[in-house]
Amino acid sequence: MGIAREFWMRCRAWLGRKKHEQDLDDDVQAHVELATEENMQRGMSSNEARRAALRAFGGVTQTKEAYRIQRGVPFVETLWRDVRYALRRLGKSPAFTAIVVVTLALGIGANTAIFTLVQGIMLRSLPVADPSQLVRIGDRTHCCYFDGFESDDGDFDLFSYDLYKRFRDAAPEFDELAAVQAGGSGFSVRWGAEPAKALRTEFVSGNYFGTLGVGAYAGRLLSPRDNLRGAAPVVVLSDAAWHTEFGGDTGVVGSTVYLQGHAFTVVGIAPPGFYGDRIQPFPPDMWMPLETEPLMEGDNSSLLQPTTAWLYAIGRLHEGANRKALQSKLSEVLRQWMKAQPSFMKNGNEAQIVRQHVVLSAAGGGIQKIQQQTGKGLWVLMLLSSVVLLIACANIANLLLARAMAQRGAIAIRVGLGATRGRVIRQMVTESLLLSLMGGVAGLAIAFFGARAILVLAFPVSQELPVSARPSWEVLLFALGVSVVTGLLFSCVPAWIASGAQPAEATRASRGATGDSSSLPQRALLVFQLALSIVLLSTAMLATRSLFNLEHQNTGFETEGRYTVDLDLKGSGFKPEG
Repeated sequence: MGIAREFWMRCRAWLGRKKHEQDLDDDVQAHVELATEENMQRGMSSNEARRAALRAFGGVTQTKEAYRIQRGVPFVETLWRDVRYALRRLGKSPAFTAIVVVTLALGIGANTAIFTLVQGIMLRSLPVADPSQLVRIGDRTHCCYFDGFESDDGDFDLFSYDLYKRFRDAAPEFDELAAVQAGGSGFSVRWGAEPAKALRTEFVSGNYFGTLGVGAYAGRLLSPRDNLRGAAPVVVLSDAAWHTEFGGDTGVVGSTVYLQGHAFTVVGIAPPGFYGDRIQPFPPDMWMPLETEPLMEGDNSSLLQPTTAWLYAIGRLHEGANRKALQSKLSEVLRQWMKAQPSFMKNGNEAQIVRQHVVLSAAGGGIQKIQQQTGKGLWVLMLLSSVVLLIACANIANLLLARAMAQRGAIAIRVGLGATRGRVIRQMVTESLLLSLMGGVAGLAIAFFGARAILVLAFPVSQELPVSARPSWEVLLFALGVSVVTGLLFSCVPAWIASGAQPAEATRASRGATGDSSSLPQRALLVFQLALSIVLLSTAMLATRSLFNLEHQNTGFETEGRYTVDLDLKGSGFKPEG
């Protein structure tokens, strides 16, 4: 506590240093004048008395400096002086500063843009209560309907409604276990006098919102009683769909909408920012109880088929529950259920049933479908953007080294006046860190537009992808960290070489003094930069060639002028039997 208090007092003193400096000058002046008067009373002349008083007092400048050290925060004061000196130097070289900042902005901006997507897709948690407690039965994203064994290694990830209920009843380790449609549906929706619209829907169990820990923005959300056979059909709107498709009209809650001609009551609106149980290009516009699936699909209903796998299972696990034991138990439930199904037991599949199992996986980030699809590509982009940043660092290090060598005479004078090597290095590193921070700030703008461009290219028709190009606080911290590391990376070698200047070099010609000492590091940096550039260009050419081959692949028919059209006959009132 005492150390913290002392530090705080020192910071306050540093912030009020102008007043303290004036007080210090007044105290020193008063002390010298008092001693001068005493000397004059002893018979000295005024000049002799003052000189004697100053000799007795000691060095005025040294005394003031010692007092400043005791009163203030020396490290902060020194850093502040270094920053001001660095800003003056950079201001005198605007062309050099602009080149370095633009180069850094491109390198840092590219890395920050990719990290924005990595954070928004790969590292993001669902906007729900306590996402770390969510666990999914399954670790893959098979889609969308299966009848039979799902994979050669026996890993089961997609479940029928009957199997989901077996899991729910056999696993009290879950506080709640919800089921969600793997693929999603699209239905024609009509409200009031508005024309029908094609909206995206998702069938979920009645405890879906309760499992995720999500509250309603308006009205209420689905409950288990909505998922009972024969219950009145209801839907919950997403906040985005409420605004875009229903004009933000609060009167929609409690009203009737018609899905494929079937009447449903809108019971509530999901909270803003909630996009469902996974990141996907087209999030659901509304959620419907699983038990209404037969109403919508009729004879093609998957819910009524005991072995048709079309659901993911996600739940909230009890704190302290043994995941490994639960995984083994659920795998046994799966095998016992399969043995009771004639479709699995035919053709002597007993040996294959023994290998079937489930894997429990963390679901804090939701169902990892888009993560598994884009993960490798994002990490490759991150690697390539890091190579771009390394090339920028090598380029800037060369520029700084050449600049430092041109100013070696001035550095030698500073050393001759008493500056230590560490002091010189610290000042040069401070200047480099300022450059990198300025490049980082400019890089954030590049990152914003770069991330938006990548999202548009990757998902050209998706207007509601729940991934924002705006930098979050994690992205800002990443940009700050990259800027600091980059500044240290490209400044260390030039600062170390330039700080080795000797006082005698101040009298020599700059060219003769610096040619030999800097040529080897400059050549090494140039070779490093060239090698990385060749790697990056080769990779870009190979990727471009592969993309060209894919775009011009022979599909066996003429694609020019050909279009595909989707017709929703049910939404237009046609019945399957007609």
